[in-house]
Amino acid sequence: MQRLIYPLLVVFAASCYGILSTIIKLAIGAGFTASEAVTFLIFSSSVQFIEQVML
Repeated sequence: MQRLIYPLLVVFAASCYGILSTIIKLAIGAGFTASEAVTFLIFSSSVQFIEQVML
């Protein structure tokens, strides 16, 4: 099991990266600028991280 954790983490990180690019493309298509979309993603990620740490 220990040897399997690192490849699974790589797959998880790659899927997150793919989802982020899709979200940015959709935001730009909806009329947001790239900087607005990235700023929102960073802000929402930070809020979710803080919520998880506080629980």
